[in-house]
Amino acid sequence: CAEAPRPIRTVGYAHAAHTSCHLALRARPGTSSKPPHPNIILTTGPKAREFLVGWGRQQPLHVVAVGSPRYLSRLKGHQTEALNDRPLRILAFDGLWFELPMLANMLEERPGLFAAAEVVIRPYSFAWQKVKDRAIARMMRVSDRVRVQSDSLANHLRWCDVALFGTTSAGVQAMLSGCLAI
Repeated sequence: CAEAPRPIRTVGYAHAAHTSCHLALRARPGTSSKPPHPNIILTTGPKAREFLVGWGRQQPLHVVAVGSPRYLSRLKGHQTEALNDRPLRILAFDGLWFELPMLANMLEERPGLFAAAEVVIRPYSFAWQKVKDRAIARMMRVSDRVRVQSDSLANHLRWCDVALFGTTSAGVQAMLSGCLAI
């Protein structure tokens, strides 16, 4: 990209969950290899930015905190206006191995958590399948409000009121489409 006749500027997005998967973002002083990095890295907030500048040794001017939508009151003009007539529609994205077991733990501790909601888990079927299948089975034993559904991302985002995500970039797409994202 940088060598193109008209250089292309690139933007990367750093997830809020920082794991060993982020080792590629750590600048290593004194090394001759320079893996490609985006021109600007967007983060969810100031703490994520501090992490990438401090631990990641990224240049401060190249890391920008853009945030994520957080609302204290009901939104006007989005699907939330219809909530008086139907349950809250929650789309849970499945990412790394620990995310669905964490959600299953929460639901087991608070079985009524989704009593006034419909929850769709959007499966990610490329890794850690047994762990995630066990977590889904646990959630479905506790609540009849939880189901797994494979559909296009666009259809899922049109359906949901709230998107729950941890480490998947589909959560960023949810934010960009105007969904409330947690």
